[in-house]
Amino acid sequence: MAARNRVRTVFALAVLATAISPMPATLQAALTDVFSVNFYAYNGNPVPAENVTLEAEQSAGVGNWETTGWENYPVPWNPGSPQEPVTITSVEGATATLTLEDVRNGGGSQTKEGVRTLPDGDDDGDLMDAAAWGTEDPYDRTKIFDMTVSDIPFEVYDVILYLGYHPTVGGDGTGKIVFNGTERDFTTELFTDTFTEIVDSGTPGNYIVYEGQTGSSFSVQVWGNDYNHLGVCGFQFRQGKTDPNAPDVDAGVDMVSWSGEPVQLDPNVVEQPGSDWTNLTYLWSAEPADGVEFSDPNTLAPMVTITKATENPSVVTLMLAVNNEGNPPEEAVADTMKIHVYDDACIAAVDLGLTELSASDIDGDCITDFVDFALLAARWLDDYTLTEPVPK
Repeated sequence: MAARNRVRTVFALAVLATAISPMPATLQAALTDVFSVNFYAYNGNPVPAENVTLEAEQSAGVGNWETTGWENYPVPWNPGSPQEPVTITSVEGATATLTLEDVRNGGGSQTKEGVRTLPDGDDDGDLMDAAAWGTEDPYDRTKIFDMTVSDIPFEVYDVILYLGYHPTVGGDGTGKIVFNGTERDFTTELFTDTFTEIVDSGTPGNYIVYEGQTGSSFSVQVWGNDYNHLGVCGFQFRQGKTDPNAPDVDAGVDMVSWSGEPVQLDPNVVEQPGSDWTNLTYLWSAEPADGVEFSDPNTLAPMVTITKATENPSVVTLMLAVNNEGNPPEEAVADTMKIHVYDDACIAAVDLGLTELSASDIDGDCITDFVDFALLAARWLDDYTLTEPVPK
């Protein structure tokens, strides 16, 4: 999965002449459709209510799961019976049904101090700072988190669950999760700005992935051992590979660049042993596509240059679709990565906190030169002091 906020500066020379061809809309829909649900409740803790919901423009999730279009589900406090089923909608307009069977309660703030560790309005922070909580106590399964998702429109799908715990009530973050009847132990870790996958009971993390699921529904139960408050911050599911012989496709890590700077793409395609996918084809596309040029969009690892309008960083999503020669487009396997594009290298470095402007860099271009000296000279001996006492 693509990591987030990782910077790799690539200096390269290339002739970039081939403009991107947009991917057919039917292929985009087949490869990118995803359901995303954020659990929240606001019950008086210090976190503002708007910082435990995800708004339309916010993009959250780990790696290539990151997307907009999240739906917010308000979690009740100690309900006495299952909640009414609700219809959830994917980014492409497909529908499924979510039923919250049981929950201890909902609440926000997973930090010991009762305040979030990420800035207000941080997208992933908004996702991870509230959850639908479940506990083993009182040991009769009346306060566990329990949900069912049904009427799933995909033949094969992958599921990701974002998990958290509430240290203000004590405990060590250990608990259990049951997915479609299969139980496993797990340990959560607090989310600051890093997503960590839970791969076994001894590796603390904050999300679990279940790939290659079939059937029109799945069920999940989560609870903390004893009085540990463990819960689900949110979940997603998306269409999976319908052909198990298809290769695994990773479009590469997210990148940071600046307008006009060539970026060397670094994807990874892993073929399955014994697969009949023997003559692979590649197609890169971008959204938005304006100002995007590939050295060759039909190669595995082309160079890409993005030219943007001035002011404000922009984010371009690149998609790599891999197919077997002769297969119809809808059988392609794809993955996405993002490039955050700034006006220039200086703005990128400052915004990312990789450098601080020097007091001598008067024009703020990350270099002290004669332009700065001229600006200093123009202000030489300017007097900014008060000329007489003033009221306070």
